[in-house]
Amino acid sequence: IERSAKDYTMPNLALIGDAAHNIHPLAGQGVNLGFSDSKELNLQLLTNSDKVLGDFSVLRKYARARRLDNELMAKTMTGLDWIYKENNEPLRWLRGFGMNVIDETPILKSFFQKQALGKSE
Repeated sequence: IERSAKDYTMPNLALIGDAAHNIHPLAGQGVNLGFSDSKELNLQLLTNSDKVLGDFSVLRKYARARRLDNELMAKTMTGLDWIYKENNEPLRWLRGFGMNVIDETPILKSFFQKQALGKSE
């Protein structure tokens, strides 16, 4: 369930949120990505307010700024879905071990909590 538009932008057009990318609905991260897309597009438009609205160079900055984060989250959600669907003993052990490591490591726990809340900055 992971899809992404080949291009997020073209002259006078920017795709954001689900129009630009779809991810597995696990953990509701699609909406957070959409909010981050909107925030970045707004930032680029404000920062480049001297340019014509829809200027392709401005829209490309938005697309470049967002693509990696969107793709990383999509791959992560697809991977987590797979890990939790698989039910063999070594993978169950690895899942439990990984979750314990995250839970017992404050910096990792904080990182993943921020990601889950859409606060990756």
